[in-house]
Amino acid sequence: MHRGAVIRSSILLLSLLAQQSSASEAPISIQIAALSDHIRSAAGLALIVTTTNTSDHEITFEETSRICDYELDVRDEKGARAQDTFFRQQIKCSSEGPQITGMDIIYVLKPGESHEVRISVTEASDISKPGVYAIQISRRVPGDTKGAVVKSNIIKVTVTP
Repeated sequence: MHRGAVIRSSILLLSLLAQQSSASEAPISIQIAALSDHIRSAAGLALIVTTTNTSDHEITFEETSRICDYELDVRDEKGARAQDTFFRQQIKCSSEGPQITGMDIIYVLKPGESHEVRISVTEASDISKPGVYAIQISRRVPGDTKGAVVKSNIIKVTVTP
């Protein structure tokens, strides 16, 4: 193994350990899974995102734009972040919420309950170049005045020509 690969592996392991320790204290957890772990470069890629209330109280969620409610982190094999698509560049996400999208879904999760949504990766990130991409999602914890963010697991998807 090359020295650079060892260093990258060590950094990844440390970040995962730090994520697990902070995630265990968070009131929600997020798990992602790809509908397919191999796609062609022109195909779309959707994720199944499962948010679970790990607290001892109800949590109210509001979704107004999947692209803004969930932050996608898509990286290629070299760790470079994938470019935003033109569509993603047009959406103006902010702490006050996104542009008017017509979507406004409010739901409550009781302790232990989960909610599942699908998110299009290819709608937001350009993964048209062949290679392996690492994907992770994060989301602000609803109602947290300190702006706490919870990160999902990391998955890998292979894009072929």
